[in-house]
Amino acid sequence: MGENILKSTIELNIEPEETLPQFLLRKAHEHFENEKTIWMLDAVTEESHTFGNFEEETRKVASFLFKRGMRKGDVAIYMNADIVHNQIFLAGVWRANGIARASYPEDDQETLLSRLEESKAGWIYCEREAVDMCKDAASYVDWDVDVIVQGEELGCVSFTELLEDDGCECPESLTTMDDPALILCTSGTTGRSKGAVHTHKSFLYSIVSATGQIPLVDDQPNLIVSKGTHVTGALLPFAALIAGKLALVLPIITKENLFHAVDKYKPAFIWGFPTFICELVNGSGVEEFDFSSVQYVASGGTLVTPTIEGVIRELPGLEAVITVFGLTESPLVCSTIDMEEGGAKAFDDVPGFSVGKVSPGVTLTIRDPETGNILGLHERGEICVKSELNFSHYLNNEEATENSFIDGYFKTGDLGYFDEVGFIFIVDRLKEIFKYYNNHISPTEIEDVINQHEAVKEVSVIGIEDPEGGGSIPRAVVTVKNEEVTSEEILEFANERLPDYKKIRGGLFILEELPRGKTGKITRNLVAQLNLGE
Repeated sequence: MGENILKSTIELNIEPEETLPQFLLRKAHEHFENEKTIWMLDAVTEESHTFGNFEEETRKVASFLFKRGMRKGDVAIYMNADIVHNQIFLAGVWRANGIARASYPEDDQETLLSRLEESKAGWIYCEREAVDMCKDAASYVDWDVDVIVQGEELGCVSFTELLEDDGCECPESLTTMDDPALILCTSGTTGRSKGAVHTHKSFLYSIVSATGQIPLVDDQPNLIVSKGTHVTGALLPFAALIAGKLALVLPIITKENLFHAVDKYKPAFIWGFPTFICELVNGSGVEEFDFSSVQYVASGGTLVTPTIEGVIRELPGLEAVITVFGLTESPLVCSTIDMEEGGAKAFDDVPGFSVGKVSPGVTLTIRDPETGNILGLHERGEICVKSELNFSHYLNNEEATENSFIDGYFKTGDLGYFDEVGFIFIVDRLKEIFKYYNNHISPTEIEDVINQHEAVKEVSVIGIEDPEGGGSIPRAVVTVKNEEVTSEEILEFANERLPDYKKIRGGLFILEELPRGKTGKITRNLVAQLNLGE
């Protein structure tokens, strides 16, 4: 740590001559030779894919797509949440020298059409429920679009056809490390969702980095609770592939599927959003299931507050809670894994609200959001990251790309700071912090106080306009475990523990559920749109 620039002492060592599919194929073959069997297992359907079949299955997909006209740089959209098939499709697209583009399964026709037109995609891989919408969207463009679907649907290509191809026309690799491989949707929480373009190099580096910072285990399954169109849903199953581990995945993310998967398959590791993992502790009906196998819980995408971590630590067999800070544009920035200890040991002394220390291959600065100047110890500013893991650009959006970088550092949009030993702390999203009489208020800090009430299950805090002209005041919405508790009780509990300027003057409301965005996270801009009957 010099001149307020934080950098990991660990380097990422990757063979630069290999593209993403070449690296995956080599690793799958190595693990097959070492008698590894199942790589990925669907916890609901029990469908599985093996290390030994990876080359053949992806070759067949690539051959099929090549026969249907895919050439270098062509784009295939996938909007299927079903990870067990998505990973084979993605690798097949890459072997055909194509580019995969994610679109959320919840996207409407207008959004899908805009992605279709923007990327000139010739293929859409979707769920059966979306077939009509995809066919309608395809009818508006002046090129042919294949709609690929699980099962049989009129006018569509069945995914089974791809796997039944003879595989004889899988093309030779024409891509380079700097060519685009994957276009992911940004969350859109602070504006219109953009397409973040990852190259073969950036996504490969992200996968390799994940294997060192996420404690996947050898002798038990590793449960990945993430949508296939989300960055972790695309990344983590491939991390399991190159590490020779078993990835257990959910085609549909529900509390019931989570409970049954943990009870039946006994995973030692779980990746998921922290509030969802809390269901394993305080969800209704937990007493009917055995969750004692869970030793490691890892999470990213939202801050694990001390209160939420305390709930997760009530799991009976838990050894560590791992926090990973990353974004669609830069998947692994910091983590609470001590890389000096071989990448398998969590820091023993992580302070509350910290996301750990900078990841291998990452350089980090804290900058004044207005001037861009680099800040020092304990000074709050925007977290900016330079890394081989960073995306290359936003698709067809030069202005947004230019505005997202400063001196080669990606501006994350998160407000944070660092301490004397290099721990990074996140305060909140810059655009979600608000002022009350010139005092900055972080919604996350208030949420952590509310979460300390024993009846609170989930919480979201937003700022609303102060009718008395003081700027913005906090408003909270919660779900509860105990229906007998009142909003007044929770409000009084929180306000007693908050300084005057942070008191919840905008009211606290109990709801049956909180709105979630397309990635599965509770989303504050959706909370702000709620009609609370005022």
